[in-house]
Amino acid sequence: MDSLSRVMSYVTFSSYSIGPIGLALAGPLAESTSIGRVLAIGVGWQVLANSVVLIFPAVRNLHAAGITANLAESSEPKKSDMAAN
Repeated sequence: MDSLSRVMSYVTFSSYSIGPIGLALAGPLAESTSIGRVLAIGVGWQVLANSVVLIFPAVRNLHAAGITANLAESSEPKKSDMAAN
């Protein structure tokens, strides 16, 4: 669990530190070209980045068994909820 916390701290730090740099670059780029072009480049970058991640079988075959079990439990009505009605 400690290593997961460490990874999440790096991800959060990079998101909050690199994100404003991208926004600062997007403004002048949109001014020199067009907003539509900047948005199209952003969409293309996101599709490319997600496609690269999905190339790896370990990511594609990732299953969240614990999450699906918790969702199944939470969708069933509880006896205490039924008694209140």
